[in-house]
Formats: sequence, C-alpha cells, structure tokens
Amino acid sequence: MTIHTIKDLQAKNRRLDRRLTEINDAAAAMRAGAALHLTYRPTPHWTISTGTEVTDAAARAINATPQRRQRR
Repeated sequence: MTIHTIKDLQAKNRRLDRRLTEINDAAAAMRAGAALHLTYRPTPHWTISTGTEVTDAAARAINATPQRRQRR
C-alpha cells in the first residue's frame, strides 16, 4: 500500500481541479447553446462550437452525464 505525501496529494488535487474546471466550462457553454463536436483530423479531436478545444476525458465526462430537463 502506498502512503501518499502532502505534495503528491496536492498535485493530484490540482489535476482534478483543472479537469473539473474544464468540464464545468464546457457544460456551461453547452447550456448556453454551444454544441460538442468530434472531428477526425489525423486523430479524434473534440471542440465546442465556440472554437474551444476540449480534452477527450472532459468530453467523455460530459457525454456520460445525463442531462436534466428544465421545467417550463
């Protein structure tokens, strides 16, 4: 069993914070009307219709999250 140091845990938290920030930013753009696009340049590449690039991990998290419908 590995004992994590404070430095290791801080680095892990920073990575998670960056990933969550990217997911939240992309989801906010999509709530505002943007669409998530997958293009096949030489390799698969995710972008939002606003031109912002999205990592594969963030795109998968967005696609895996069920969307709530707003009541009118």
